[in-house]
Amino acid sequence: MSRVMVAAHDNKWVLGKDALVIYAKYTWIDNEPKFGVKIVLITERRPPFYVLNIALPVWCIVLFAFISFQFDAAELGEHLQVTLTMVLTLVAFKLSVSTAKYVPITSNMTLMDWFMVAAFVVVALVALQNFLAFRLLTSVPC
Repeated sequence: MSRVMVAAHDNKWVLGKDALVIYAKYTWIDNEPKFGVKIVLITERRPPFYVLNIALPVWCIVLFAFISFQFDAAELGEHLQVTLTMVLTLVAFKLSVSTAKYVPITSNMTLMDWFMVAAFVVVALVALQNFLAFRLLTSVPC
């Protein structure tokens, strides 16, 4: 069976291998014959869609947080301005991804949720490193 797009307008799903299963049942209910058909479609998500539209932009946002290392260590304001801007950008991106329903709403943590958490942690660690570098530089007398 060849792969067929389930919804051509969003390119997020494809039919899986052996995707179509049909069950037929013939029974008698109240002395009348009843015939029922159950059709099951097994679908799979397409990973390139999520890599290009979610993971790659998040990865770029995290890399932009490292621009703060280009500033002088004594300029804490510039460091935190860049890193906190990246935190706000990640929050806005996560919100837009959630409202666009690119990822399913579940109570379980998906792989994409863990990826977003890791992105927040990396940006928070960059901000912490910037603060610690500033404190070490300003606390040591020259």
